[in-house]
Amino acid sequence: MVTLGRLFLTLTFLCAATYAEASSSYSSRTSTESLRILKRMEYKEGIPNGLLHAISLVETNIGQTEKYKPWPYTIRINRHTGKTINDIDDAFTFLDYLIDLGFKNFDLVVDDNTFYSLSAINLEDVLTQNPDAKSITISARSTIKYLKNKKDAENAINNLVDNEWYDFKIGIMQLNYQMVKNSTQDISDALNAYDNINIMVKQLKKIRTQHTWWESVGQYHSKKPAKAKRYVKNVWSMYQRVHKIKVR
Repeated sequence: MVTLGRLFLTLTFLCAATYAEASSSYSSRTSTESLRILKRMEYKEGIPNGLLHAISLVETNIGQTEKYKPWPYTIRINRHTGKTINDIDDAFTFLDYLIDLGFKNFDLVVDDNTFYSLSAINLEDVLTQNPDAKSITISARSTIKYLKNKKDAENAINNLVDNEWYDFKIGIMQLNYQMVKNSTQDISDALNAYDNINIMVKQLKKIRTQHTWWESVGQYHSKKPAKAKRYVKNVWSMYQRVHKIKVR
């Protein structure tokens, strides 16, 4: 069995590798301008210096890659809890659907056997080796896409919506789809750094009227105390790192 520690290290490595590979061809100008917008918004709205920056790095997982410039064309596809299937052909069809959505990492239960963190190819191998399986459960792990430009990000969003999958986050502050839909007529607006940050700041400042800044950060993430506390801890750690470096 794969331990939680090993799974965390694996996911961190995959995220870092994905971002490193993607960022090598990305526009430094876009990333730098996004950071400037973050800093200007902090100043304009009276938000502690570096707080929005830290939240962005935590939300997009870019901070785990030892990179400190935000990226506006980030899409996170949240975990698909999956479903149980009784036919091997239907299992392959369901896997194709998950792949089309953009998922890359899967968990699989075949009868009484459980397999964690499989690639699509490895999952297909297991299915092929179990053609007579009576019960197959496939779930997909959350995945983050760092798209090269706005057009690619728009295409990714359209693909998710066309496939009726709405559980995903968009942009520099990782706004969930429903929040964006309720805030703007054009979903692609959330790929603009200013618009994305502005939507998030409105929500954060609304919470701030009744809480401290750090309590507001936790409440923004989750109403559940344990999740809020864990999130604040992550943002605080990133906040300290942001203040120790010079990002230009």
